[in-house]
Amino acid sequence: MRTVRQERIVTFFAITLGIIVLLFLVLMFKVENYNRIPVKLEIHNGENMDSQDAQMTISMEMTQSWEDRIYQQDSNSESGGRLVGVVGAEFDGTICNQTDDNIHNWSMIIHLPVKGKIDSSWNGEYEFINETEIVFHPDENLETIPAHGEKTFGFVIMTDKTIEISDFSFEGYVQKDIHNYLLYWGLWIAIIAWIAALVVYVFMLLQIQSLDDRRKRDEEIISQTMMTFAGLIDAKDSYTKGHSVRVAQYSKALAKRMGMTEEQLRNLGYIALMHDCGKMGIPDLVLKKPDHLSDSERKVIESHTTMGGKVLENFNTIEGIQDGARYHHERYDGKGYPEGLVGENIPIFARIICVADAFDAMNSDRCYRKHLSKDTILEELEKNKGLQFDPIIAQHMIDMIADGTIKVMEDFH
Repeated sequence: MRTVRQERIVTFFAITLGIIVLLFLVLMFKVENYNRIPVKLEIHNGENMDSQDAQMTISMEMTQSWEDRIYQQDSNSESGGRLVGVVGAEFDGTICNQTDDNIHNWSMIIHLPVKGKIDSSWNGEYEFINETEIVFHPDENLETIPAHGEKTFGFVIMTDKTIEISDFSFEGYVQKDIHNYLLYWGLWIAIIAWIAALVVYVFMLLQIQSLDDRRKRDEEIISQTMMTFAGLIDAKDSYTKGHSVRVAQYSKALAKRMGMTEEQLRNLGYIALMHDCGKMGIPDLVLKKPDHLSDSERKVIESHTTMGGKVLENFNTIEGIQDGARYHHERYDGKGYPEGLVGENIPIFARIICVADAFDAMNSDRCYRKHLSKDTILEELEKNKGLQFDPIIAQHMIDMIADGTIKVMEDFH
């Protein structure tokens, strides 16, 4: 299952990708609209008549000319024709684009001062629309005039006299190159950064998952080991069978009611399982004695707290584990053992285990008595608040018994 934090990260990636895509679409829309802007140019006598497009110029220069005579049919002549003089000329044209944008999809009308006939041409198609106007359609090599660039064209034309060509009507469209926008490159950088971040996140997620799986396996090993030790401890006395497991369950329930974290609950469960480990060193004759204990025997029984602390003193994987074994018989009023700690000087986990341990003792059959009634248990908890028990923890236990979160033996009969 994905955590809230993972959900937020996934949402962040989705939102940032959406923003990047949206900005790309906006930029493409802007460029598309820009490319629909027409460029119209009127050149008369070599002068640009449109100040807005003054950065574009068109010119044609005659590179060579010659005179010739051709036979022209004439119905009025007795011979049916006559020789006439013509002038042939080669013109080279140049279109200069000094703007910051390409120009494409263009065509041009060339205005001739006299009638003429094109003999040959290059870089496009020339078509007379009337006797003195030629429409020029560029071929694929000329269809785009680059920004700050130029294109050339030309033809050989036959006229009846030497002419100059300096009048043109030009029409095309702006071709804005998307690569010229800083936003375009910024968005590509954002995409690369987004992909890199996603790769890193997925890699980290896989690493975290691997570590989490390993942690769960380690916790399972620890839990099984603790349960095994708890079983060995409780096996010392048939009357306390399952005692450590139940104390662990009650302790975790109390800690949950107190608002502790999952990690604290987990550690407390382990600590409570081992709270009586010192009893492994107590002789069975004393541990299982059904009669009244002598002072010396009581001292032996009480020594299980210090024994447990020593057994666990090198177990530092779970913080505070020896405190549970050593201090779970300390009393809130300072009259407990082994050190007579008072109030909140007693570690919090030991105070919780103290209440859970006492409840299970009252709620279980022992070799010297039967389990106590629900009312008696509640009375003992209430009476010993602030004496044997931390009053806040004891009240939580009372509330949990009252609301059925924790069951007493008589609830099962």
